[in-house]
Amino acid sequence: MRDRPPTAAILGCADGKFVLPAARRGFEVAAVDIDEVALYGGMTKAADGTEIEMPGLRWRLETEQLEQRVSIIRGDLASVQVEPCDFVFISGALQYSYNLKHQLFDTMSHVRSLVAPGGLLAIEYMLPVTEAHAVLDTHPSADQWPSFFPRPEWTVLANRVAEPAHEHRPGASVLGTHRFLQWGYITAQKGVSVS
Repeated sequence: MRDRPPTAAILGCADGKFVLPAARRGFEVAAVDIDEVALYGGMTKAADGTEIEMPGLRWRLETEQLEQRVSIIRGDLASVQVEPCDFVFISGALQYSYNLKHQLFDTMSHVRSLVAPGGLLAIEYMLPVTEAHAVLDTHPSADQWPSFFPRPEWTVLANRVAEPAHEHRPGASVLGTHRFLQWGYITAQKGVSVS
């Protein structure tokens, strides 16, 4: 029987699309993002360049009275320090332009360290859609993603390619020139070490 709530780290959480559902379901969540406005609110630019106000994750949590379940952490997902969690989730953030300065191998090594023994790591990733993407370290093909989960410590549970129907805001992607991306997702479980 569990004596504590399940824990989750949402890396690249923005203003909480995945944080709020996890907190509503009883997870204690570490919400990590580098974007101060997404976390705390403020002015930002819309896709058409107009200034808009973003309420931010903190406001959304307060509105739903979920702030006690979520720790907001402004930091880089490639180096942030959080206690290992039962569930770690990343939706596309590995391939945002900010993260191009990191080698994906190194980032994945760090991200894997944030998963508790027996825990799950789930990643939604962007697949290369042009030759320019294919040469980037940050855009491995779907069949290359399992190599980031070394056996026997990790077991890949699913690795699928989704339909190319995700519209992406220009400027937020690696090259910022396309509006539709091909997405995949991978889920892996970290083994329980036996002493």
